[in-house]
Amino acid sequence: ALSRGEDRMPAEAEAETGAAAGVEQPEPKPVVDGRSKDEGGNVKAADGGKQADGKAGAGIQTNGKTGAELTAKSVEVPMAELKLEANKPESKPDPEPAGGEDAEVERKQDLEKGDGKTAMKSINKATDAPEVVREVEQVGGKMVRLYNDKNFAPVRRAHNVKADFLSDFHFDQLGSAGGKGGSPLAFTKKGYIVKELNSGDHYSLLAMTEGLCKRAAESQSEISEEKKSRPKSFIVFIYLHFQDSETGRNYVAMPNVFHNDGQNQLADRSIIFWKFVFDLKGCRDDRMMKSENIKIPEVHKRFWMFYNCWYCCDSECTATCFPKRIRYAKGKLEAFLGKLQLTKKQKEEFNERINEDAEFLRGFNVMDYSLLIGAQAYSSPEAARKAQVVSSGRMQYMCRIRDPETGDKIYLFYFFGIVDYFQIWNAKKVIARTVKLCCPCCAPKPLSTKPPGPYAQQFSGNLKRKFLPTAEELTVDEREQAFYEVDMQDESRRSEEKIKEKAPVTEQPTTVV
Repeated sequence: ALSRGEDRMPAEAEAETGAAAGVEQPEPKPVVDGRSKDEGGNVKAADGGKQADGKAGAGIQTNGKTGAELTAKSVEVPMAELKLEANKPESKPDPEPAGGEDAEVERKQDLEKGDGKTAMKSINKATDAPEVVREVEQVGGKMVRLYNDKNFAPVRRAHNVKADFLSDFHFDQLGSAGGKGGSPLAFTKKGYIVKELNSGDHYSLLAMTEGLCKRAAESQSEISEEKKSRPKSFIVFIYLHFQDSETGRNYVAMPNVFHNDGQNQLADRSIIFWKFVFDLKGCRDDRMMKSENIKIPEVHKRFWMFYNCWYCCDSECTATCFPKRIRYAKGKLEAFLGKLQLTKKQKEEFNERINEDAEFLRGFNVMDYSLLIGAQAYSSPEAARKAQVVSSGRMQYMCRIRDPETGDKIYLFYFFGIVDYFQIWNAKKVIARTVKLCCPCCAPKPLSTKPPGPYAQQFSGNLKRKFLPTAEELTVDEREQAFYEVDMQDESRRSEEKIKEKAPVTEQPTTVV
């Protein structure tokens, strides 16, 4: 009873507690089958020397009451709740899931095939559970309902997200983000994004919450142990899932992948230079969002948009009629076929992480997610420091490459983030895939509309081939010069690295890509 936090105790534990407190004890009652009856016929435990939870005396606290206070008040223990340690049955192992090993094998085969039937059953079961934790909270000037905040609150603490991280958000800031989805979203100055969810994404997140939050906490273990600013996962995790009480619309709050903490303090933000920004799925749906610091407008092929673009408008002969579509189409081709550079060590780490993330998402029977990749480029570490590019923990990798024409040094700072991972493989996607397979001219391959298993393999496989291990590592001095807020490192390790750099090394020809 103490372990359950109830205001009642077995009678003998009461007696010992009261005796230690100096309270006079009544005469013992007759014992029958280890229990005694008082004058009113209420059954009380009788165990002589037993102590409640191995403790006795006035120091025992039960909801703020001492043993003396409990004894002074008559405590009746119903027979249904009389469970002494000596009479507890032996604990039994949890029963195996229905179907045993065969069901587990079927589930794994189901995920590999991408049919998602077994996984879909578990998702439907999860969405039936109560999900609202708190119904009153103020976000964006409105009262909202929070979903599963018992799971998201630990994630915010693990990621060092402050309690007022949405203090500069207001619902009036929501606007169309463009793209195929077009869900309204808002960017805050503190570096977060608030995005509206459709009903399918909302229920998908409810089913994914527990596993997603567990993964989010694990991704920060590397930070807490080694004091690094680079998470172990590329997934952009959710910090808040809530509903506008007035409209009934659902939203999520998450970090902005491309945000720099120092951007708001810069007098001249034009010094921030994005070499490129891609949205990659490892298929022909890849697209370029920015090139040489210039945003690429999206112009999609739609049969009802004949006034803007048609299915033959990607050819050079129509460039004068549809220049925006031509630029967008070229950017898509470059995003799919182009190669990027990392150091050898960074590429190995990237391959490991992208494999783990794809495998993790496949377990939720989802597909159509993408990896955002952005790289800021500067001519020197000092220029990067002025742009405060490394002031944020969202920067993943930094390396040095050579200009293929001049041979000058270019310092790249990479940002990564896997987003849009709520799309479940369903009947609608099956129909879309069938249509695309029947009309290959309308949907060039490889397709993005694939079952979760094949999609995960295509996603990780093509992205691993995207990077070449030809970039150069920055020296210790260059890294320190690039940091706006230099992370204090161990002096001995820093000295060892500098000694290694000064040692004579035979020069090898560098491959320039």
